[in-house]
Amino acid sequence: MKISKEQLLQIIKEEIEDAAKIKSGSIGTSASKQSAIQRAASTKDMSAQERAIVDQIQDFVTDLANTEGVDLVRYKPALERALKYMRNIIGADKK
Repeated sequence: MKISKEQLLQIIKEEIEDAAKIKSGSIGTSASKQSAIQRAASTKDMSAQERAIVDQIQDFVTDLANTEGVDLVRYKPALERALKYMRNIIGADKK
């Protein structure tokens, strides 16, 4: 079965959009630490400057989540839009 170039591009676009979605669920402290270790190990292709940017974004979101009265789950749709916007601006969807 052959698919057209347009169909392939649509499939890729849908997958990229799904990647900007924040999954529901919860994670414990131990699993969070393990995830951070794995994330750090997967930065081999990043420059030091890129790692610094990623670290600053992670610190910002962590500080935001730790702010009293802030419930990130309540703002999940807005966060997903922000992620999608970042992806579009950076051009990751053009790969």
